[in-house]
Amino acid sequence: MEILRKTLWCDWDKTLDCYKELTNCTILIAEKLDCYWPNQLVDQFFITIHRHYFKNCPVSGRAKNVYSVGLMEQSLNQQKLRKRSQADEEGKKEANTEWLHS
Repeated sequence: MEILRKTLWCDWDKTLDCYKELTNCTILIAEKLDCYWPNQLVDQFFITIHRHYFKNCPVSGRAKNVYSVGLMEQSLNQQKLRKRSQADEEGKKEANTEWLHS
């Protein structure tokens, strides 16, 4: 975002790539730490980002590209569900293993 001029911060077409990159970075960090994503820390981090970079953006200026935002949200939710599903499967395997050995 710092690479962009401040006058472009409210232009979703100009900020989307930075936003996607940041999102992917938080996903990778969560995976490395074996954490759920998103989580409370990630949510708070994005709130902080929005307060810093997008606080002066008119709602109508960013709303014109709701379709792009909707697609990103769908993608993020799918990744979140996959991560939780994997964790649930691992938990079931551990429970089955414990039951067999008891």
